[in-house]
Amino acid sequence: MNLAALQNYFAALITAPTGPDEGLARLREKNPATPGFPETFRETARLPANERIAIYANMYFFRLLEAIAHEFPKCAAALGEARFHNLITDYLLVHP
Repeated sequence: MNLAALQNYFAALITAPTGPDEGLARLREKNPATPGFPETFRETARLPANERIAIYANMYFFRLLEAIAHEFPKCAAALGEARFHNLITDYLLVHP
């Protein structure tokens, strides 16, 4: 897999709304030969490849959440942490 293909693969995994497993399933719908997590990313004895990718997916979401909260601090404060989190989750589902 060349660098551009790997970057697209990784982006599809970490931006899938319900997580990397969904991202992989979507990629495989388009191309059944798409490699799985262990074929593409290193695993360790403590952390399988799919869990490693899930860490990046969570980091990506929470970085977006943080950035949006920074841009709209009054909205974040007015809604509170849980409701703002849900709003941004819903927003990102519609506008990935």
